[in-house]
Amino acid sequence: MTPTEVSTIESAVGVSLPEPYRLALTTLELSGEWEDHPEFITDAATLVAQNRHFKMDAEDLSEYRSVGMLGAIKFFLVYGSGNRLLATRRKWFKKWVAGRRFIIGNDLGEEQYYIVLTETEPRVYCYELESHQCRVIAPSIQQWLVEVRRRQVDAESET
Repeated sequence: MTPTEVSTIESAVGVSLPEPYRLALTTLELSGEWEDHPEFITDAATLVAQNRHFKMDAEDLSEYRSVGMLGAIKFFLVYGSGNRLLATRRKWFKKWVAGRRFIIGNDLGEEQYYIVLTETEPRVYCYELESHQCRVIAPSIQQWLVEVRRRQVDAESET
């Protein structure tokens, strides 16, 4: 990834990325496309899409509402009341947007990997989608890249 692409991510999402993460993105040497190492996404458009929460409005439910009676029934069956959905979104926004959590990868399943943008030397965290639990999985971006490379080698040796 080029420094220009990193700046594009920052601009599109409205954040400043910590220098160690910027450096990792621009100097990374992992084989294959980002899909080959989803734990550390290296595609600018995907990073922007994964972090669109920084630009979203917690109070706007328009993306969930469909037009007409059928849309209203579907909304109720899927989300229950609008107030309940708003409460859930507000809680999520407090954790993710106010908490400055920036998604850097995933396991293509039930885990999201993220950094906290306010940390000058960011640790890498794992958010488990099912349990909603968070834990530190690497003390630094560099240590996380060592783990990503190990996982990539393991995956390549299995095929």
